[in-house]
Parts: sequence; structure tokens; C-alpha cells
Amino acid sequence: MKLYTYPLIIMLLLFLSEFSNGHEIYLKNGELLEISDFWEENNDICYEKFGAVIKIPKSNVEKIEYTTETEPSS
Repeated sequence: MKLYTYPLIIMLLLFLSEFSNGHEIYLKNGELLEISDFWEENNDICYEKFGAVIKIPKSNVEKIEYTTETEPSS
């Protein structure tokens, strides 16, 4: 019985991590970015991924859906 416990816990954690993203950024080229936090700098939308800061020009963003209660940090 113990042998099945660890894989079930890992699967549950992976499943729950799908719901941890906070915002959806829709780009004009059709891409969808699901990110937990972002901020605005000048004319860019910025977020962190794998330890690097990614900047997207606001002109490339179609819309942003805030799926958590907080607005982006400034």
C-alpha cells in the first residue's frame, strides 16, 4: 500500500499546481501566457521565468485577465 502513496501524492501536487497561476496574458499572435505575477515598466509587461526577467512590449498584448484578486505590482 505504501508503494502507491508517493506517486499519488506527486500526481496530486502536479494537478494542484495547474491552478496556481494567477494571470493570463493573451498576445496578439495567439499565444497565451499563464503567469503568477507581473509588473509594468514603461511600455513593457514584465514577468519572471526560470530566474530571468521576460519583457513583452504592451503593443504585443491583446488582453490581460486577472484570475486572482490582486492587480499587478508596480
